[in-house]
Amino acid sequence: MSLIPIMTFYYRSPNKRFKINFFMPNEADINYSLTDKTRVSIDFLGHGNNYKLTTNNLRSNYVENNSIEFCTYLQRSVLDKKILLRLKMGDLFKLV
Repeated sequence: MSLIPIMTFYYRSPNKRFKINFFMPNEADINYSLTDKTRVSIDFLGHGNNYKLTTNNLRSNYVENNSIEFCTYLQRSVLDKKILLRLKMGDLFKLV
């Protein structure tokens, strides 16, 4: 059993154009609104999963799957902000 501390931080500027949302160590998103419907953002996503391979109680083998995604994106909202369209560019790192 392991414990992982989770820290959260949220900030929105007084003019509501700049926003920071951290949910660490898994997620981070920083964005700036260019217009009411268009924003530019940077995000970070880190995911990890563990899978137990054996059912034998004497010895357990695990496989771990981790990935780190770092992207920038341009987001446009349509239909009264009910649909968000994102053009993303970035890197995906697989840790084995």
